Amino acid sequence: RPPAVVVHREAKKQLNAPPRDDVVVDAIKIWSPAPGARLDFHQVISEVANIARRYHVTDGVHRDLHCGDAVDGELRAFGIGSKEQSVSSAAQATRWHLLASRVRAHTLRLVDGEAGAAAVKELCDLQLRLHSMGRIEVGAPNRKNAHDDICDALALAIEAARDLPATGEGVHFDIQVTRGDEGIDVVTSWYELRPAAGGGFVRLPASAPVGSAAWEAGLRARQERGQWQPGDPELPRGPGVSAKVRE
Repeated sequence: RPPAVVVHREAKKQLNAPPRDDVVVDAIKIWSPAPGARLDFHQVISEVANIARRYHVTDGVHRDLHCGDAVDGELRAFGIGSKEQSVSSAAQATRWHLLASRVRAHTLRLVDGEAGAAAVKELCDLQLRLHSMGRIEVGAPNRKNAHDDICDALALAIEAARDLPATGEGVHFDIQVTRGDEGIDVVTSWYELRPAAGGGFVRLPASAPVGSAAWEAGLRARQERGQWQPGDPELPRGPGVSAKVRE
């Protein structure tokens, strides 16, 4: 069950307090083989590369030692760089400490949906085991269908996030729901706040941020019209979009 986790750091202003420094999980992807089947290595790496391009990650894919050279070479064939991270006991202990600190301080924001629920379940099931010579191991309980793959990737991503610059308050959105004769209409408008000359803030229209559902919907609509651009991530194709367009 190889997982991929995408995160970024986000700074938020607080009244009479230092800014919050959150780690925000943008995406979690898990590859699980069908019963009796094996995963297609090249397909998995292709999807990892697409996820990296979608979030503009070209040289910051952090990975463990598993299939290290093969993974690195395959990613580089897609134009994506990677960095191998140590999985020594000391390195893992540091990562688990960072993850636990984020959870206790409520400065870790997970994605919604099934992937987020799977991450929460793994976090709740984690067990700490003390071995000889004081070595501490954190992992899934020793029972059938218990996993800690997402938590491993999440701990690795949180450690890597320490070197990322924190984004600001960023882009906001409003959702307007209206009911008409033809049903319910939902409109999402994105905006950013800029300082006004006379004080306060002025609200300016903004594009949906990269990786958001609205951004992906707009990208998919453009691609289905055949309007591909260099660097576009490859989203699942809809009807009428040919392979020639992608080339």
